[in-house]
Amino acid sequence: MYRFGSTGGFSTTNTFNNLKAAQYRVFINDANNCTGYSIGVPIVQTNPTCTVSTRSMVVKPDIFPAEQGIMVQLSPNPSNTFFTLRVKSALQEAVQIRVIDVNGRSMYTAKGLPEQAFRFGESFAAGVYMIEVRQGEEVKNLKAVKN
Repeated sequence: MYRFGSTGGFSTTNTFNNLKAAQYRVFINDANNCTGYSIGVPIVQTNPTCTVSTRSMVVKPDIFPAEQGIMVQLSPNPSNTFFTLRVKSALQEAVQIRVIDVNGRSMYTAKGLPEQAFRFGESFAAGVYMIEVRQGEEVKNLKAVKN
């Protein structure tokens, strides 16, 4: 079952008619009406006779399942030079990055949008660092090792 979030409309097909130009969120529900995936879809046409079909969307739940929320990738890890952190999220809400050393000192902070690359660690001494990535209420923690 498909549902467009802004309209609250449901459909057992994958076509929605008479949508106004706006940003919509598509929710794909299973047979038990559990949301298994959602994605933002901009509708830019103003012609009410146009239709939008989910056939044109690429949904890859094996790469970005909704239940995982934000996904964080750190590379290289361990590193001799610097780290690059990338965040993937279905939401466009800002993410906050905080890196602390083993003594609890803040070594790096940043705020930006998902899909943005955050580069840091050039000046870090060899050691272990904890990274906190926050988007809204969701928090991911990971460890970085500088050689």
